[in-house]
Amino acid sequence: AEFDMERVAEMRTAMAELGDAYKVSFNDIVLKAVATALHQHPECNAHWLGDAIRYFDRVHLGMAVAIPDGLITPVIFDAQAKGLRDIATESRDLAARARERKLKPDEYTGSTFSVSNLGMFGIDQFTAII
Repeated sequence: AEFDMERVAEMRTAMAELGDAYKVSFNDIVLKAVATALHQHPECNAHWLGDAIRYFDRVHLGMAVAIPDGLITPVIFDAQAKGLRDIATESRDLAARARERKLKPDEYTGSTFSVSNLGMFGIDQFTAII
């Protein structure tokens, strides 16, 4: 799917004019949108267990972060209950600590859904290998 992000870019610019506390990335906006959608459609926030499906009430959102050895997915817990600014702050902190290899195991385990966004690299399609 393709999305026109012009209005999102305008919102992001307006927020940035309010100061650093309101600085959000496109990825932060994608994370918030995914968390909201998963909360509204819990049938998508689920894991296949082989003979049953486990549905989750809470959205624990894994966000893919590139590190020298590959990829790690730190988790924004209860993302459905957090505002955009909180998600932006938390995602920046988690990504920085992931690159510095300072995450604790409980900060990169327990996601119910993961997001990998390569749009900032000009990539408009890819197949994730899990």
